[in-house]
Amino acid sequence: MIQTGKPKPWDQLFLAPWHFLLLIAFFLTDGCVEFPGLLPFTDLAAYFGMAAAITFAAYFLFRYLFRSAHKAALLVTTATGLYLFYGTIQDALAANVLGKAIYRDHKLLPLLAGLLLLLGIILGRTKRPLLRLTRYLNTLLLVLLLLNGGRMGMQAGWGTSGAHAVTSKPAPVAGRICDTCAKPDIFLLLLDEYTGLDMLREKWDYSNDPFVRTLREQQFFVADHPSSNYSYTPFSMAATFEMEYPGWVKDLGQIQAQDYTYAANRISGSTALRYLQGSGYRLVNNSIFDIQDQPSQYDPGFLSLKFQLLTARTCWPRLKRSWFWGINVGRFFRLGGPGEGNREMVRKGNQGILDRVYALAGDTAGGPRFVYTHLMLPHEPFLYDSLGRPAPPVDAGVEGSTEGKKAAYLQYLVHANGVVGKLVRHIREQTGDRAVILVLSDHGFRQMDMDWVVKNINNNFSAVYLPKKNYESYYDTLSNVNQFRVLFNSLFDAGFTVLKDSCVF
Repeated sequence: MIQTGKPKPWDQLFLAPWHFLLLIAFFLTDGCVEFPGLLPFTDLAAYFGMAAAITFAAYFLFRYLFRSAHKAALLVTTATGLYLFYGTIQDALAANVLGKAIYRDHKLLPLLAGLLLLLGIILGRTKRPLLRLTRYLNTLLLVLLLLNGGRMGMQAGWGTSGAHAVTSKPAPVAGRICDTCAKPDIFLLLLDEYTGLDMLREKWDYSNDPFVRTLREQQFFVADHPSSNYSYTPFSMAATFEMEYPGWVKDLGQIQAQDYTYAANRISGSTALRYLQGSGYRLVNNSIFDIQDQPSQYDPGFLSLKFQLLTARTCWPRLKRSWFWGINVGRFFRLGGPGEGNREMVRKGNQGILDRVYALAGDTAGGPRFVYTHLMLPHEPFLYDSLGRPAPPVDAGVEGSTEGKKAAYLQYLVHANGVVGKLVRHIREQTGDRAVILVLSDHGFRQMDMDWVVKNINNNFSAVYLPKKNYESYYDTLSNVNQFRVLFNSLFDAGFTVLKDSCVF
């Protein structure tokens, strides 16, 4: 018997032409499974709302053109899938022998656009209602969403597995807490990608002695041959703040995207910060990382840096990074130099952090403070020359760009010296010369040594000012993993064992 009348409510749900919304939800939940515990809920909700608004607008437009809701939805779902999974498609093609011929943006993007146009023409001519296809897509995506929901539930119940396993309670801090010791304010000034003295002399024939001499005249201890333990910021700072070598990452070639954010999470709840809190210190975050309940002071734009783990593989971020789009198209159509938006973001980020530290230095109320200041300086982009004048972007696509980048970096390093020197003087004046000041870099300039010699790239900068000038525990080959061990021993007789100084990668 053939049934007539309207479909039942359950069947109506599966025939609703809104599978593009289910596709967006699947993309986001799939990201939650891939990066467990790393994607902020507020960013997930914001992205879903933004994507839903855009796809709904496209849906209503094509529904008007096709005079069919199901045709419009199919075209929008296809376009949405190509955008969201553009990087996944590109990576799959790049890994395939046949796909290598078409995976680059200048070939892949026109090909996908042509296929989308062809689908639009076919949909415009077909007379079929597409009800079965709509039911199939809705059913498939709902099943995939349920599977992702189950996987997310298991991850929440068990914690993430493998190298990123979550422990319910952090390990207790081993160092002794000194209740009778003086507790000066501690200012950490972290200069991103500031190269050490050895590399500047040996590779670039440049002496940074005037800056070192200025610090030593102010009775800083400046290490002659220091090093970072890792050449990438999250791992280097995780080792610094955890006061341990990160056991979950051993090989640069095996690093995955989530390792970076996991390292940032380890910094947030690290041993050094918990020791400081146990000693009565108030934490003040002026860095690019989240510090416990204090968010990063660096504005990454509309969505957080963590969420960009997921969005980096979508179409537009991939195109922005591509050589074809940034160099060729930008030059021919005058779209602006590549990275202009990033340059302005870095400039504003650095200036905002500096303004806050200048204001904080004179505010000594509320007990001892640990102020973590992380400047993208002299890290690329090189914004200023040695005299503080705006510097033009370095064109990485022209012959001789290595020499041009070297010259721009040195100019920016001199500018960084001036910025730090002025900030150090301000902190000393405002605190009555009673604050600890640690000037440190996370690693050296990675492009300085093209052979990727670890000890060269990890040659960094390390200087410390202690009000009591008790530098007996400091030594010239000090690496970042021991920075807080030596500092806490010097200030509080904490009893931390000094680890072997090693460069991992």
